[in-house]
Amino acid sequence: MTHAGEIVRSGFLHVTVGQDEIHLSPQKGLNRFLGLRLREAEVKKRIATYLRRLDIGAYAKAPDVWIFRRDDIHTVRGIVAEIDAALKIIANRPLTPRLVQNVLGITARERLRWTKDGRLPVKGSISFRRGQTINIRTYAPDGIAKLLSDPALIASWRANDENGQTAQP
Repeated sequence: MTHAGEIVRSGFLHVTVGQDEIHLSPQKGLNRFLGLRLREAEVKKRIATYLRRLDIGAYAKAPDVWIFRRDDIHTVRGIVAEIDAALKIIANRPLTPRLVQNVLGITARERLRWTKDGRLPVKGSISFRRGQTINIRTYAPDGIAKLLSDPALIASWRANDENGQTAQP
């Protein structure tokens, strides 16, 4: 049984405090945030690298479950806070056009058309030089997650595009 002061809270990690052990897993964040789910390998690698650097005796029970001694609960709170901060940055990082196309199952042409007419939520752009300056739009993870939860909307956009109608965002 845990006391109120022995609870470890996280917005991105699943934390289980048992009698002898504390288990951490990124599954909560992966299920809840599209930006983390699409970058799952990066998330798991970042957590594993961080925990290896600390060298506090944590070990992996499974590829994505790390176990600490219950006696280290105060240390684990600090670790969870630092991992949460890193995962928040990853979760909110804009999505690239390729990620958006893959997750929504749309073509590059649809993405470009829907970006131009405002149907896809743009977060910003990145620029780089390859002989000339190239600008690429990036997309808001939460906006894309909303579209992903409503496949009928994308189907209606496609139908409207085939009929020559302009769909509203």
